[in-house]
Amino acid sequence: MGHIFILIKESVNFTMEFVEEEDSIGVWNETTGTWSGVINHLINDKIDLAASDVSLTSTRLHHVDSTVPLMVVENFLYLKKPDDSIRWTGYIMTYTKNVWIFIGLFLTIIPLLLTFMKMEIRESYHLPSLLSENYVNVWGIFCQQGLTEFPSALTLRVAYFSIFLLSMINWSAYCASLTSLINVLNTELTFKTIQEFVDDEFYKLIVIKDSAEYEFFQHETDDKDLIAMNSEMMDRNQLPTNIKEGFDMVCEEKVALYISSYLKELVKDNIKCPIYQISTNKFDNVGLILQKHSEYTEIINYHIHKLKNYGFISQLQNVYLKTFLNQKNRRRTTYTKVGFSVVKFPFTIIAFGFSLCLLVISVEICYNYFQIEHNLKIITWPVKYLIQQFYFYEKKIIKKSIARK
Repeated sequence: MGHIFILIKESVNFTMEFVEEEDSIGVWNETTGTWSGVINHLINDKIDLAASDVSLTSTRLHHVDSTVPLMVVENFLYLKKPDDSIRWTGYIMTYTKNVWIFIGLFLTIIPLLLTFMKMEIRESYHLPSLLSENYVNVWGIFCQQGLTEFPSALTLRVAYFSIFLLSMINWSAYCASLTSLINVLNTELTFKTIQEFVDDEFYKLIVIKDSAEYEFFQHETDDKDLIAMNSEMMDRNQLPTNIKEGFDMVCEEKVALYISSYLKELVKDNIKCPIYQISTNKFDNVGLILQKHSEYTEIINYHIHKLKNYGFISQLQNVYLKTFLNQKNRRRTTYTKVGFSVVKFPFTIIAFGFSLCLLVISVEICYNYFQIEHNLKIITWPVKYLIQQFYFYEKKIIKKSIARK
C-alpha cells in the first residue's frame, strides 16, 4: 500500500510531513463517545491523511472521509486443516469389512480342510500336530513364506497351489490399495459452509481485536450470517491482537479466524499449520481515510481514478501480494517426506514378533532347565502339552530334512 500512496503523492504533487506512527486504526468507545488511534488524530485535526490501507466500515465513515476503494477483498473463515497423515487404522482401510471377514474365515477354515484331506489320504494321524502344522503353513503362505516340503499327493498339490495363487492376488491388491491410500488421502474438512460452522458446538469464532472485522460483528446487525456467527465469538479479552497471533490460535485451538484474504497473504509464510478457507461472500472496501469534509478528498479521488484507468494500482496490488516476504526467492513446490508416523505400524509388528520370540525362547530355557537338570514337574499340563507338541513338530521337520539329504 505504501507504493500506491507514493504514486498518489507524485500524481497530486503535494508534500507531506509524517507526524507520528500508530499501531491501531482506532476503536470506538461507546462509553466516552470517542475514538482512539489514527481516527482520533484525524478527528482532533492533528493529521490530514492516514497513509495506510483501511477497511471502510460504516461506523468509521460516520466520523471520517475516505477515498474511493483502492481494492475490494473478500473475507474468509480460516480453519486448521485436519490431519491427513495415515493412521494406524489406515492399514485395514485398504479393504472393506466384508473382505476382511472373508480373509479371516479363509485362514480359519482352510487349515481344517487340509487336516481332513491329509488324514483321509493317511499322511498323518496325529491330529494336534497336523492341525498346528496346517495353520502354520497356510498363515505362512499368506505372509509370503514357502513350504518346507511340497506334498506328493495331487489333491494337496492343487489345494496348496490355489492358496499360493490367492495369496499372490491378495498381496498385489493390498499393496496397490495401500499405496493409493497413502498417496491420495481423502481429507475430510471440518466445515464446508458457514451454517455448518454455526451449528457446531465446539468451535469458536475469533477476529483480530478492535479490527474492522470486530466492528462488523458489533455494529452490522442487519446481516443474518454475522448475527449467527457473532453468537460463537470468543470474549473480547481472549481475542488475538494481531494477524500472526490469530493464525497461531487457529493452529493450536478449536477456533476459526474471520479475516480478509488480503491480510492473510501478508503472513502466509509464518502460518505454522496447513489451513483451509470457507467463503463467506462478505467483502471489504479498502482505501485511505482523511478528516471529515476534507478539501483533499475530491483531488485524491480524481488521481486515484486516473491511476486506475492506466492500470497502475492493479499492477502494484498484484506485485505486492505475490512478492511480500518472497521478494528474492519464489515459493517452490515442496513435497512432504514420509515420516516415522507413517511406517510405525509395520515396525511395531516386527518389535512385537521379536518380543514374542524372546518370550518363547525364555519358556524353552526354563522348561529344559527344570525338566532335564532338576527333573521337577512344576509346569502345568496345558503348557507342558503345547511345548511337547511344538517339539514333536520340530523334530518331525528335522527328520524329514535329514531323510531328503
